[in-house]
Amino acid sequence: GAHPDAIFDSFERRPVASASLAQVHRARLKDGRVVAVKVQYPGIEWVIASDLRTLKFVIRILRVLYRQINLDVIFSEFSRIVSEELDYLLEGKNAETFARNFSKNPRIKIPIVYWPYTTSKVLTLEYLEGIKITDLDGIDRRDIDRKELARILAEAYAQMFFVDGFFHGDPHPGNIFVRRGPEV
Repeated sequence: GAHPDAIFDSFERRPVASASLAQVHRARLKDGRVVAVKVQYPGIEWVIASDLRTLKFVIRILRVLYRQINLDVIFSEFSRIVSEELDYLLEGKNAETFARNFSKNPRIKIPIVYWPYTTSKVLTLEYLEGIKITDLDGIDRRDIDRKELARILAEAYAQMFFVDGFFHGDPHPGNIFVRRGPEV
């Protein structure tokens, strides 16, 4: 692949966030737009494959103890979800589906996907500044109304579950940020 300097005007080597499968770096495109670049750890798919083989072995043992539970269905569903987690092209498409679903709601901001800089292992998104949803002190310091924030989130999840049938399945604090407005 190309060196980051060939693609980005600047690329912060220290990640702004890291998780089990990837880390996120702040960067600036040559045209000045600030982006978040999610980079999958090299070789993570081999680690996942090894974990899945271990899980399959454990399930063979559990099958003897829990005959009434269809563990094969659980395993195949788990495998499917994990392999989808490794595909950032799919994650980008999902982000665009959310953006369409919430296009009429100015309180919900979904980052733009920059497709020319996205692959199955690198996801480049618009960088949206915000406070982690769990940083209550930061939220209070900016005089953001917590009740309004809770209402926005509850309505967003109600829309995802009951209207769109398409929901964010990983709502941890690193994925939900708050801005003045309030906006989520």
